[in-house]
Amino acid sequence: MKRVLQRINEAFHDLMDKNKDVLFIGEDVLDPYGGGGWCAEEALAIGVYAALVAESFSDGIRIAVNHSGDSDSTGSIAGQILGATLGIQAIGMEWLNDLELRDELNMLAHDFYSISNLQQGAQMPLSFREKYPPN
Repeated sequence: MKRVLQRINEAFHDLMDKNKDVLFIGEDVLDPYGGGGWCAEEALAIGVYAALVAESFSDGIRIAVNHSGDSDSTGSIAGQILGATLGIQAIGMEWLNDLELRDELNMLAHDFYSISNLQQGAQMPLSFREKYPPN
């Protein structure tokens, strides 16, 4: 996964070096602040753009949400990318201290991470199936 993100990062940085104010998505050209993130492509572009140009987790979130569009979506996308690449240690304690349902989120993250290395087709551990029944 890290290699994939690194390749995406390199490709976007190459494009941005050539076109500082414009982000290319497929055949379309999108000014990151021209679209409002109201459709999937714009939200993804703004979220990815923010994550790629950010100097820190908080910087990326601020870039992603400080526009007049669908800022909760763009912030969520940027946060997921930054969280996956930088880890929880990159999130400032001033943001984590007041996070609603923080303990529950930590438990879910731990539980899902614990099954992330299961072989394809392997059965979930009984403790996991009891805690998270399928129906």
